[in-house]
Amino acid sequence: MNNFRLLSVGDRFPAGLFDLIHSRFKRVLNFTHADRIISLVSPDIGAGPFQIVVSELNTDFVQVLKHKPGSIVINDKEEISYPETQIYQSGFTIYHPEPALLQKNLSLLKDMVVRSYRESPLVFLLTGKAYTASSAFDRGLRNRFAKAYEVLCRGSFADAVGKFKGRGWGLTPSGDDFNAGLLIGLYIRQLSEKKELSNIRSCIYHNSLGTNLQVNTYLLQAWRGWFSERWKNLLAAIVERPDKIEQAGEAILRQGETSGADSLAGFLAAWEITL
Repeated sequence: MNNFRLLSVGDRFPAGLFDLIHSRFKRVLNFTHADRIISLVSPDIGAGPFQIVVSELNTDFVQVLKHKPGSIVINDKEEISYPETQIYQSGFTIYHPEPALLQKNLSLLKDMVVRSYRESPLVFLLTGKAYTASSAFDRGLRNRFAKAYEVLCRGSFADAVGKFKGRGWGLTPSGDDFNAGLLIGLYIRQLSEKKELSNIRSCIYHNSLGTNLQVNTYLLQAWRGWFSERWKNLLAAIVERPDKIEQAGEAILRQGETSGADSLAGFLAAWEITL
């Protein structure tokens, strides 16, 4: 037996029995569910729409997870109940946007991201200032992303995201993280500017999908407006709490080696496009 303590259950976490393990890490256990990933995570990862957060998580111990309304069962033995108050709500709404404040706060975020990751092959797109790539691969990646960004700014969305798709390092390649961030940015821009961007967002989403289930899960969340706790904190800071932008932005930058920076580059790029 383990001393699990359930902290939150994502509002999009499905009911059912899950025994097909996709990947296992120290702080995250991923299960395959249809076309997406659902996860058991440690508290430092934070809440999310498809995540159950438990303390004292031992990912080597867990083999089977069952979820039903009001409880989870570990390995068909250990049942943990939870009240409705522990259901994490992933939605985000802007009720009274102030355009001038929003733009000022986005500039603060952009300055922080550029300052921290100036030589990222994606963050440099926000400044237009080329940097010296450390290898032939990085140089090719930088040039490819620069061309993809030009296409994006021309409004050829399907072509642009196809050029970002699957490119870069890591379990979630940089170009995929950029596309997910772009979807988040356009979702918030639709809310704040009262523009109908559903067709554009749908085009970007469907042309970004591939065979990587982790990437596809992030893309689905971004398209639907189902945000992780870290992203909700940042969005709330951008809308009304500029004093929290640095802290919230840094929390996202700590995601993966470059995943956070790459997704923030996409998010900020969404505000550079003329629509």
